[in-house]
Formats: sequence, C-alpha cells, structure tokens
Amino acid sequence: MVDTEVFGVRLARLRTLRGLSQSALARQSGVGQALISMLEDGQRQGARTQSNRLWALARCLGVSMEYLLCGQLAPRSRRTRAHTEP
Repeated sequence: MVDTEVFGVRLARLRTLRGLSQSALARQSGVGQALISMLEDGQRQGARTQSNRLWALARCLGVSMEYLLCGQLAPRSRRTRAHTEP
C-alpha cells in the first residue's frame, strides 16, 4: 500500500523541481487542479486514483508510475527514455 503522506510529498517535490504550479501541472496533464491539491495534501491516496490520471501526472513530471507511487525505480527493462527518475 502507498503511504499517502509520502506520495503527496513526492508529487509536490517533483512538481516544484519541474518549476510547475499546481494549475500548470493540471493544464499540462489534463488532471484537475483540485485532485492534484488533494493528492499533495494527503487527502486522497495515489493508489486509489485512476491509473490514467496517475499516468498523465507521471508523464508530465518525467517519471515512471512506479516512481511516482512508490518512490522506487522501475526495473531497467521497463523504463523508457521519456520516463526517467530524478
């Protein structure tokens, strides 16, 4: 199970590292700003969020879904150039 607080902190850190506001990430990913805010604040669990929304966030942040959810690198054979971890 994903720790809600850790997931939210990771999401916020990745977003700020990319120089994005919540609203900018929302525009680029197609995920609502309210959901991004709830995820970052720990009001909603990443593991309970629809996978297509997590995929869109991960893609915009340049990480794999595994890294976004768990903070762990995906096995090398599953990584793509577009989804490298920080």
